[in-house]
Amino acid sequence: PYFVSMSASGQVPGMSYFGETLPINQDWLTVFVAGAFTQPQLAGFIGALDSQNAESVATLNLSHIAPLDPILTDLRITFAGFVWDGVSSHAGSPSNPVDVILR
Repeated sequence: PYFVSMSASGQVPGMSYFGETLPINQDWLTVFVAGAFTQPQLAGFIGALDSQNAESVATLNLSHIAPLDPILTDLRITFAGFVWDGVSSHAGSPSNPVDVILR
């Protein structure tokens, strides 16, 4: 199993998660995503890898609020994921962070 989260507060120092450092800083966006994984705008933000560990795609769909409010221009959003070692495991590994700048 895996999840993807995001932050508008950057990568450093990151947040602790199951003894690892998830390279995002917890903020309002992180909390929002944690409560909205099942929403269609966050398709693929939580799921399971198949037995071949095939890639999964997480999609942030902002089309329902297009065009974006100009106040969001240049907002940097950091994405990072966590993959558990198994279904009932309390261990796993964080991904590298990815920054996206809204234009």
